[in-house]
Amino acid sequence: MTPHRPPLAARLALLLSCLAMGAVIGAGGWLLTGSGHWFLALPAVIAIGWLFVADPTRCEATGGRAGAPDRPDPRSRG
Repeated sequence: MTPHRPPLAARLALLLSCLAMGAVIGAGGWLLTGSGHWFLALPAVIAIGWLFVADPTRCEATGGRAGAPDRPDPRSRG
């Protein structure tokens, strides 16, 4: 059974809302302090949003160790 995955429209809506939220935080902080560092909220909010929809099991290799390339184990002989 495959894990539940939100539909594309829902994922796009989440991405757009994360972009908007990060831009609002960045613009608000910039207006209050004059520092452009507040716009680092954009990737931070996107990363936090990604945690809600990410499925790390889709990144695992199908056979063997997770994330390992498909090649023989050098420790095995034969």
